[in-house]
Amino acid sequence: MKYFTKFPQTQFLLYPATRKTPAKYISLVDITTNIRFIKHVLENIVLFNTYSVKDGETPEIVSELIYETPHLHWIIMLLNEMYDYRNDWLMDSITFEKYIIDKYGSIEASQDISTPESSGIYGYIDERGLYVDSDYIGATIISKYDYEMKINEAKRDIKLIDKTLLPFVLDQFNSVI
Repeated sequence: MKYFTKFPQTQFLLYPATRKTPAKYISLVDITTNIRFIKHVLENIVLFNTYSVKDGETPEIVSELIYETPHLHWIIMLLNEMYDYRNDWLMDSITFEKYIIDKYGSIEASQDISTPESSGIYGYIDERGLYVDSDYIGATIISKYDYEMKINEAKRDIKLIDKTLLPFVLDQFNSVI
C-alpha cells in the first residue's frame, strides 16, 4: 500500500478568478492529515528485527527486500523516527564523500588534525568518549571527517517490524485514515 493513497484530497487555488477567466484549482493530497496514531501503534510493538543497511540501499530497497514491496518504506521511516529522507537516512559512500567536500572543501581538509589550528579538528574526547576541552589531559582529537562518519554510521542499524505484525499496522493505518 502506498502511503498517501488513503489520505484525503484538498483543493488548492492555483489562479484566482478574474473578469476574463474562472478560478483554477488543482487537487492535492492533504499531507497534513494527522498520523499520530501510527507513532503510538509503532511504539507499542515489541517484536522488532534489526537490519544493517548496506551501502546504496534506500528505504524502498529495504522495504522490497523485507516486505516484498517498495511501497512500505514509510513504515520503516516512521518506525525509526526518520522524517527527512535526505538527512535521516544513511548516506552511501559516494554521497557521503560529496557531502564532506561540499561542507568542508575537501576530504583532506576534513581530516587535517596536524596542528591545533587545523581546519579538520572537530573537538576532543576523553577516555570515556565524552567531549572535553583541548587542554584536558589525555584528550584525543576527533576530526570533522570522523565526527561526520560517526553520525552517518549511527543510521546504519535500523529497526524493522516483524513481517507477521505488518497486517496489524496496516489495518490500524487504514482504519484511521
